[in-house]
Amino acid sequence: MLLWGFFHHLFSPLLLEVVMKGFGCASLRRRRRRSSSGAAGLLWPLLGAYLWASVVGYKPVIIVHGLFDSSGDFINLQRFINESHPGTNVTVIDLFDRGASLEPMWKQVEGFKAAIYPIMQNAADGVHFICYSQGGLVCRGILSTLSDHNVHSFISLSSPQAGQYGDTDYLKYLFPQFVKSNLYHLCYTALGQMISICNYWNDPHHRDLYVNSSDYLALLNSERSNPNSTGQKKNTSIHLMEEELPQNQKAGTDWRTRRWSHHALAVEPVWIL
Repeated sequence: MLLWGFFHHLFSPLLLEVVMKGFGCASLRRRRRRSSSGAAGLLWPLLGAYLWASVVGYKPVIIVHGLFDSSGDFINLQRFINESHPGTNVTVIDLFDRGASLEPMWKQVEGFKAAIYPIMQNAADGVHFICYSQGGLVCRGILSTLSDHNVHSFISLSSPQAGQYGDTDYLKYLFPQFVKSNLYHLCYTALGQMISICNYWNDPHHRDLYVNSSDYLALLNSERSNPNSTGQKKNTSIHLMEEELPQNQKAGTDWRTRRWSHHALAVEPVWIL
């Protein structure tokens, strides 16, 4: 049992490596060199036994897409996971695709939750969350409102976890009459809060309006009372990874994205990429 626990701890980051490989991140590929001498050589048979024994026990992986994405955009990631961990049940949730991803965030949370909950119920050992871009915020909403979830690890990929305030390719098409400095005029209204992007628009120059108007992010961040929260949170280990993402997947325009580290979730570990 001690050896099993040792290897489980040692290779738990493998899923993370697979994810980054699927997103074109060569920087997280394994750099371990084989050794056939001494104690290192004795580890390989044990490692083989561990992998053989655990191949039938991989936790299901649930993938939630981002803004304007669809489940079809994650075929490569699904394939990489299956190649690296054969037999893993990988589900890319096919909801709120493309333009429908602009629906209010709480509506999306309820829809994704209804699709994901049966997968959780059939996974006695728990599941892994991989949530991309806006999907990372959807997953946080699920975790904060589902008291009996069994998410083992939560990987947030290029997600504006502390809100967005920056120009992106889609803003000029969605809001041609606005720039980032005056988008708050729309976002911090009842009409604006019916658009997903406005649910996490975090203008640092208008903090009071954000806190009092945001129907989603301000509640998740406990900046305002959240009536939907289960209230069952615990301290968790938050791992910040500053690895390079492909140019079209970087979150550099989301000025607070990588500064979210102080809000506890009832899941461990959490990876923010």
